[in-house]
Amino acid sequence: MNLAATCGSLLDSILLSPGVPPQWGTNDSAPSLFGLQDPASLTNGLSSFSLMRLKTGTTPVYYSKTLTYYSNMAAVSGGSLLEPLAQVLNYTAVSTLLGTNGTYGFQLTLMPTTTVSISEMQPNPLKFSISAQGTGSPLSNGTINYCLITIDVQGGYPTYSLNSGTASLDNLGSVLLSFSGVDGSSRSFVLIAYAYLPGLVGMGYYKQVTDHDNYIVPIVSDVQSGNVILAHSYDIDGVSNPQALTYNATFVSVTGNLVFTNNSPQNSTGLINSGNGQPYGNLTFSKDASGILLTAYRKNDTATGVALMPWGIGSLAFPITFGDTPTGKEWVSTTMRQVVVDYVAYQAVLSLWSMSGY
Repeated sequence: MNLAATCGSLLDSILLSPGVPPQWGTNDSAPSLFGLQDPASLTNGLSSFSLMRLKTGTTPVYYSKTLTYYSNMAAVSGGSLLEPLAQVLNYTAVSTLLGTNGTYGFQLTLMPTTTVSISEMQPNPLKFSISAQGTGSPLSNGTINYCLITIDVQGGYPTYSLNSGTASLDNLGSVLLSFSGVDGSSRSFVLIAYAYLPGLVGMGYYKQVTDHDNYIVPIVSDVQSGNVILAHSYDIDGVSNPQALTYNATFVSVTGNLVFTNNSPQNSTGLINSGNGQPYGNLTFSKDASGILLTAYRKNDTATGVALMPWGIGSLAFPITFGDTPTGKEWVSTTMRQVVVDYVAYQAVLSLWSMSGY
């Protein structure tokens, strides 16, 4: 079989099989057979949780309070996903499962097909510009489902309010959203938006915080039990002048018709501080439903923020780059497929090359 045919066959085996066991994405153990298909899908749907367990991103993060290193997957727009290194699959492990180790090298990338860009136009009343661009053309006359989450302070804990609705895109794939009565000039907030045409969905989000010095870092503690810990930023990056933070967490998800819902996890409110002997927050929610863990935090009445963590990579449309780099390799073959992750359209690309150089 030539290299191009091998590349296509390998990509199909990855995308059209859930692996063994089929639900390995929500278990702590490694699969005995590798595949990324959503067990509930009969076609091109991928498991958001299996993708979450691939070791991608930058240098691992060490958290001294758990004595553990975590893989570090971050998005340029402000979300992050940290998981224990012991619970993610690295390139060597996947190559061995696929039978390519020592014979072929590869890189798998998954990029959202549609780019949803959000810009703040004015703070008071809060107004945004949203544009949705597909591959080579805008989502003309498509629909936007949005949810604005604003952070306020009542007593010692932050509170949040959800304001959701729909809007129509123009023929350039753009729309202006205005929230009368909402002053965003001195408050933290998040706007989440899904753009869609029949058979094509994209998502984007925009975040503003009023405290950049002290913040909360959500960390996946255990995938199988749906456990997440909340760390103080000082214990991760050593920011100066650490101060205690109160928090209030909720889990935001969307249904099949892109309607927003939210549910509070166990122990959704609390206080965390930095340094030795100080506790971290501990949350538990259903491991089987993908969504966004949204944690509002407060240092004082004017210094607040919000942390976003995807439970399943599709919920924040995280891109994936997994494997070796094809740069400098000879005879690289590339195959592309269209897939769906948590309703969001992605483009899956596999680059494959022979370790023999031909």
